[in-house]
Amino acid sequence: MSLKIGGRFLQRTDVKLTGLYVLTFFLSSLIICGFLYFRLKHQLIKGVDRFLLDEINELSEVLSKDMKEKESLKSFEFGVASRTYYPLYFRVLDAEGAIFYASEGMRGIEYKVDEKVMSLARKGRNNIEKIHSPGRRRPFRFISAPLYRDGKLAYIVQLGTHLRFIRKSLSGFKRNILAAFPIVLVLGSFGGWILARRSLLPIGYIVSKTQSITTKNLNERLIQRRTHDEMDDLIRTINEMIARLEDSFKRMAEFT
Repeated sequence: MSLKIGGRFLQRTDVKLTGLYVLTFFLSSLIICGFLYFRLKHQLIKGVDRFLLDEINELSEVLSKDMKEKESLKSFEFGVASRTYYPLYFRVLDAEGAIFYASEGMRGIEYKVDEKVMSLARKGRNNIEKIHSPGRRRPFRFISAPLYRDGKLAYIVQLGTHLRFIRKSLSGFKRNILAAFPIVLVLGSFGGWILARRSLLPIGYIVSKTQSITTKNLNERLIQRRTHDEMDDLIRTINEMIARLEDSFKRMAEFT
């Protein structure tokens, strides 16, 4: 008996409409949250890239102005060593790709120079990449920029930072989304149920009114809502049908 009641309940139009609303709302929310997540990730990475570009320009300017490169690089390293949130790791390569200078933090990062970096440097173009150092959970973001002197490639400056705080920000965003998602889904389901019930109210009126019309009161008509929608079209069609039936019964009575 309970299975029959449950089956009838699931066959109701308002239940089906509510399920469709909930599914649509769930998929839409999922797509929107995914879009916001990737947009946030893109903006955070873009902000880090801008920060690294500023720092690499400053480092390149230090190398361009001062002929005592290693002392200048040590001074630059000392100035950025105390940073907490975005510590900088950098090294300077010569035109052949050999290490000219490397900061203290670079020693723990296994960052191999590949041919792509060298090829782009010879063309005067920067290279931006994310690397994963073995033994470290957090990834790193590095920019490699060429430095020219007298029209020739003199150095390749590589500077980067870890992405730990970006990962924390994205993890916090995901936790907030997961915490808010059930609440939004419940509210959306409740709103879908109310919308489905309100949408089907005219059908209940049509059913009850047409059941009350018999051969004795064929002169009665359904009241139109003046909304000019599909329900009004249905009511008008039923009224026209009742009018035809009334006319037919009058002709039959006159014939009899």
